[in-house]
Amino acid sequence: MKKLLLLILPLLIASCGTSTTPTQSYDKPSELTAAISGTRIKLRWTDNSNAEIGFELQKKIGEAEFFVLDTIPSNLEYCEDFDVSFGSNYTYRIKALFSDFSSDWSNETQIQYNVNLEFGTDSTFDVITWNIQYFPKEQETTVFLVKDFILMMDADIVCLQEIESASFFVELIAELNYYDPSNIWNGFRDSTASYEINLALIYKETVLSNVEISNIYSSYQYRRPFPRPPLLIEADYENERIYLINNHLKSGGDGILDLNDSWDDETRRFDAANLLKAFIDDSLDNENVILVGDLNDELTDEMENNVFSPFLNDEENYYFADLEIAENPSTEWSYPSWPSHLDHILITNELFDAFDQQDALVLTIKLDKFFESWQEYDDLISDHRPVGLKLSFE
Repeated sequence: MKKLLLLILPLLIASCGTSTTPTQSYDKPSELTAAISGTRIKLRWTDNSNAEIGFELQKKIGEAEFFVLDTIPSNLEYCEDFDVSFGSNYTYRIKALFSDFSSDWSNETQIQYNVNLEFGTDSTFDVITWNIQYFPKEQETTVFLVKDFILMMDADIVCLQEIESASFFVELIAELNYYDPSNIWNGFRDSTASYEINLALIYKETVLSNVEISNIYSSYQYRRPFPRPPLLIEADYENERIYLINNHLKSGGDGILDLNDSWDDETRRFDAANLLKAFIDDSLDNENVILVGDLNDELTDEMENNVFSPFLNDEENYYFADLEIAENPSTEWSYPSWPSHLDHILITNELFDAFDQQDALVLTIKLDKFFESWQEYDDLISDHRPVGLKLSFE
């Protein structure tokens, strides 16, 4: 069944002076346009008549014949087509329907649906870090879009930040399982963060087994460096035991690391980096460790003000897989509003070989490009883009 989301636009009828019978018009719709917006195509037109009983919207795929996509009530000028596939060319036209006849067709508008979010593969271990700001910003609309994007990116595990609603998070897991019965999706949302902007994760039980989830540095004495206690995720992937640490570090600051002020924002992140390194060195030595999250600072700062210097100064044991993104132009950064690159993926030396393989990859996944504007993406989903890592253990 074709899925169309209709937005009713009220028809404003103004009248003044003595009562008169309005002149009826039977003009065809005009200015039909199509635009990609996330996982759908938005259609807009101008209604030039005042006597229609509805509209007939037609669509054709490639060079095939037109078919009726939907019959739309009168006075509407907007709808959305969700029945789209990557790479397909679509043509639309619309006409007004009257009691005994119909108008001529509007202009035809063509568009290629070129959204391609394929990321994960069956032969790689695929992890994504994604701050979905105040999830969900627009309730079911956000849930539906995030569900689509997660399925299209097809990662094995998605580490999330700022998951505000527990009930909508449960709904998201249910939606993933409903629309992707070939996998078993599971998830966990923490509940220890202030203001309910919690860490969470979503993963495929069909890929990852023996999953264990816990907090580290969760006692109150660590709330200065860690406003949200990091999540430690342990899982078996094929013959490998992998440890992921999901983080959301303190935001803000002036770019200057002031070690004389323990509550300086940069100092809090610097202390968090030292503690995370100490935990990995002491508790996860010789293990496959991936540290991810919204770390809220730049990798490319001068070393004297670089909060990640504990890791950057230990090149033998640690590597920021997304360092090349940070060094590239701002078009590739995860937080374009500033712009800055704040969402990072760190790996330990046990994974260097897996990252050196031909199939390995790290990139910022620019979901905003599938909307009419950055602002629409920000309004509906987040002010952050996801960052993904593919590792090959072949």
